[in-house]
Amino acid sequence: MDDNVKDLCPYCKKTIGEEDNLKVCPICGVHHHLECWNRNDGCSTFMCRGDKPEKKIICKKCGTELEENQRFCPTCGVSVTQMNENICDNCGSKMSESQLYCPVCGKRKTVGELIPTSDSPIEAPTQPLKSGEKKDYTAIIVTVVIFAIVGVVLFFIIKGCVSSGKSDLFKSAYSKYCSSEWCELASDGSYLKVDTNPEDIDNDDASAAQLLLQLNRSKNIEKINKELGLPDSLYKKMEETRALDGRQTDVYENIKVSWSYHPDQGLSVIYEQK
Repeated sequence: MDDNVKDLCPYCKKTIGEEDNLKVCPICGVHHHLECWNRNDGCSTFMCRGDKPEKKIICKKCGTELEENQRFCPTCGVSVTQMNENICDNCGSKMSESQLYCPVCGKRKTVGELIPTSDSPIEAPTQPLKSGEKKDYTAIIVTVVIFAIVGVVLFFIIKGCVSSGKSDLFKSAYSKYCSSEWCELASDGSYLKVDTNPEDIDNDDASAAQLLLQLNRSKNIEKINKELGLPDSLYKKMEETRALDGRQTDVYENIKVSWSYHPDQGLSVIYEQK
């Protein structure tokens, strides 16, 4: 560059020095800093489009690229005027060139319908209200209330079913193998107590009939265990329990069983729900 020439870069308005990288517009001949030229993607002189790519015309319906002199899409027949208007196909509302979503109905434009350029930044999808329209939350509130009511009803139904199942757990065994003389069932069904010798009659003083009755009651305990789905090993443990062993306990999935045995007091068992 000539030492006597000091050009001003039209982009940054600063002098272009001797050591600066120079770029001359091939159309208007104006000098630029190379960095300013690149930053502007071409000439920054007013009305000059030097090195700037021409804006392509893309059919928004089918995506076909049109030539500059074409006024109708050769593929689908849509006019250039309709393309520039950017009309929503769903509701017919006009949209700005940069919008990907209709501001009225919210429908997204397809790639063929809208090709955003570097001159038109993509806007975030919005759904503004129509003029004079007020947002109605009634439907949302009603939906939430309905779900809340259904949730509460289901909770009590499930709770009732679970409670009913628990209260019936020992009733069947009690009705089949027990009597109030030697068994006790809680009013809420939470436990079943069985005592083969509720009178605590000593073996030495017990008659043959009383001893036989205690034996039959012990066998009924075995049947109660089976009715409750407890393993056979449990009754085996009960048979082998000694007075000096004290009270024994076994815990199963939904039942806790504790028992004790004494020759003069018989076998005493308590079934409890967990």
